Amino acid sequence: MEWALIADGVPIDEVYGVLSTPEGQQRAFDKLDSIRDSVVWFDSWSQAPVLLNDGGAVIVQSANGRIFDAVVQENRPFEMVFDGQVFDLDVWAIVRGTEKIDLAHEFIAFATGTVPLAGMQDVAYGPTRRSSTPLVDPDVIPFLPSSHIDIGLKADGVFWADFGETLGEQFNEWLLR
Repeated sequence: MEWALIADGVPIDEVYGVLSTPEGQQRAFDKLDSIRDSVVWFDSWSQAPVLLNDGGAVIVQSANGRIFDAVVQENRPFEMVFDGQVFDLDVWAIVRGTEKIDLAHEFIAFATGTVPLAGMQDVAYGPTRRSSTPLVDPDVIPFLPSSHIDIGLKADGVFWADFGETLGEQFNEWLLR
């Protein structure tokens, strides 16, 4: 939905404001209608590089790690475009009342440390700590979404908590038309 509005000319910083209105939602579906016959849907991230390689698609939306692997491991001539990417961050949570609270805190402190986060470069998932970037292979940095945050859109979890069920139903109905 976000990309439909971006493709229709909505500035990135206005996407969720527009999408939170019935008119904005209709605008997104209208944009999707305009490309309906050109879209190839797939069920698994692993299908994205296959579609590119076999000519089943000329552009795909995918987890960047799948495309990175195809470029680096399989020498595929693909290029990642991050302009307009929709990105999100993962978080850790601890269940209240856990008996192993100290161990949980120790794990989170380790997992979010500079060195462990730099290790995600093997699958081209960017570190969320700036202090990790100097530890990343310079050849990998252009493939990391975190290197292109300034031209992306952070997914709005509050928006999707409020509108996700309704828009999901509308999207599924749109797919069936």
